[in-house]
Amino acid sequence: MELSKRKLWFIFFLAIIAGSIALILLYVNWYLTSYIPGLEDLNLQTQRRIQIQILLGVFLILTGFVVNEAYHWVKRGKRGDSADIVILGFLFVTVYLLSDDILNAIIGAFSIYLILGIVELKEYEVINKILMITVITYNFVFIASIIDVISLRFSGVTLNFRDTAFSFSIWIMLILGFILFGRKYIVVFRFLSPQYLTMFLFILAWLAVRYISQSGIDNPNLIYIFMIITNWFVYLISGPILDLLLGVKRIDNADITEMVEDVKNSIGLKGTKVKIGYGKYPILNALAYGSIFDKRIAIIAEDINTIPRDELKGIIAHELNHVKGKHTLILSLVSTLEILMFWLLKWPVTYYDYVFDPEGQPFPMIVFILLNLFISIFIYVFIRVLEAKADANTKNAGLGNELAKGLYNLEGFYSSSREMGLDTMLLCKEKLLDYNRINNYSTTAEYLNDNMVYPGRLTLL
Repeated sequence: MELSKRKLWFIFFLAIIAGSIALILLYVNWYLTSYIPGLEDLNLQTQRRIQIQILLGVFLILTGFVVNEAYHWVKRGKRGDSADIVILGFLFVTVYLLSDDILNAIIGAFSIYLILGIVELKEYEVINKILMITVITYNFVFIASIIDVISLRFSGVTLNFRDTAFSFSIWIMLILGFILFGRKYIVVFRFLSPQYLTMFLFILAWLAVRYISQSGIDNPNLIYIFMIITNWFVYLISGPILDLLLGVKRIDNADITEMVEDVKNSIGLKGTKVKIGYGKYPILNALAYGSIFDKRIAIIAEDINTIPRDELKGIIAHELNHVKGKHTLILSLVSTLEILMFWLLKWPVTYYDYVFDPEGQPFPMIVFILLNLFISIFIYVFIRVLEAKADANTKNAGLGNELAKGLYNLEGFYSSSREMGLDTMLLCKEKLLDYNRINNYSTTAEYLNDNMVYPGRLTLL
């Protein structure tokens, strides 16, 4: 970047910092000299004011760090190693001082920070589009939170805009992803599940409960009953719905049909009807889905005819073992047990609870987010156990090497961004060159060596 441009950025940063300091000082001065709503006890009011003053000190320290980073950026032409953390910390404390809310501070910090990312990465089309999706979503929620803060401070009324915006944010990301990338957006991000349909129907379930409540039947247990019904309804129709969402077509290939029948005999599924589908996408993957009455598997590939037959056989065996183990049914049972547990504890069951019944929730949304994060980790581990069982049963059927080759290929697609589950190359219109494929395989070999042959303690955990 030219020196003049860097100087302009430096001036821009200084203007933002100066404006932030002025705004914060004015706001804190007003806040510390006025009555704090919700704190009746004078001692609590005093403690709260001390906390604000400490935060103000942290804010001023971070301001110094930001100015220092901006100065060195102008001088060296690149950001320092700690610049991102310093900027995020500065934005977090700034928003927290203005809103007095941790969730607002987190959303606000990332909302503003990602705008800088779009400017810096404007030449990288795919990454820029992904950032644009994220920035629009975050700022949608952040603007809603600002409206809530202003309303609460000056009128004493909570409009609940932020929680509503947060609850519907996943739909903004999904819609924007479809607009910019099409169906490929779902597959590349590994969203191969009927979860979106479930969330959409949860909205309808809440609307139905609200209508019934307004009709005179106000039963707090209704929402849990409706959610359980919705969960099983999605399970029953997931087969045709996922085919529609992912563009999966039935396979009419005698060679593959014969292979499927051969694998079914090998793993003990002889006589069981399983529908075989194919989705054309720039990645090698597969999934088992549908209900116990409508068993399906789908193969995801750029061209199904180019997959080595031994790899395809191992992949099919893995998915058919999911079918044999009734794993989709088990996951639906786990979801039902989760709803029953929330019912027993009288906890909110979805983010939409904060939209349709904000006053009736036992804890703030930030607590619910953390709670769901913990539950998601547990369910992730449980899913990995099911995946391991399918792998083990495939190996026991004598198809372990075939599956290993297929899995190695799959890992190769994600070699550039394995931890995120996203390789932006897969969202590009250009096809991978042979050089890229060889490099991906090499990176995958190193990854498997570090995680399976010589794993670290954290990996073992």
